[in-house]
Amino acid sequence: MSLNESALRQAADDIFYHLGEDAVFYPTDGPPVSCKVNVEKDGQNEPDGFTTQARGEQITIEGLIRILGKIPVAKTPNRDGEKFIVQMPNVGAITFEVKGIAESDERFVTCNVKVCE
Repeated sequence: MSLNESALRQAADDIFYHLGEDAVFYPTDGPPVSCKVNVEKDGQNEPDGFTTQARGEQITIEGLIRILGKIPVAKTPNRDGEKFIVQMPNVGAITFEVKGIAESDERFVTCNVKVCE
């Protein structure tokens, strides 16, 4: 690992350690993984019709692939998505299910998630 790669890896670790929320990732094919994640909630415009427009909430979870061990698997008609249980400040534990992958590179993965009822 080069010096630059090592520095980038340490910077990512530091950011998630200081700014991330405590979480546990539950993969479908392995043991739970303790990690730090970044949860973001944004309004999302849904496709509008002729006179109305719906607005929903888009929730994403970003994590370090190196810590998670893999890119999370999304829900399909034949299987449940993998889950994160995140300790949210002033709220407590919330369970999120992965709906899809918004983006991924060699370091980070951002998942579209939904709150499990």
